[in-house]
Amino acid sequence: MRKEARSSDGKSFDLLADVDVGTITVKEMNAIIRESAMDGEGLFTAALRREMKVRQLEVPFLAHDLLAEIAGKVSSIELSGL
Repeated sequence: MRKEARSSDGKSFDLLADVDVGTITVKEMNAIIRESAMDGEGLFTAALRREMKVRQLEVPFLAHDLLAEIAGKVSSIELSGL
């Protein structure tokens, strides 16, 4: 069963448009991520899945909880056995 997805598409584009990549801090970037996170699969991942299905390619997708990681929690992704 696939974990419920969250993405930062859409709103993040607007929030990142005026960012000065030379001066943005980790704290500021994390705030943008928190503010723009939304439920559902992102545009890129959805398009990638569709294209892979058309090409009959099967690749496991793993999701991680970026908001939890920003808060200091350890990732629950287990790569062994793939």
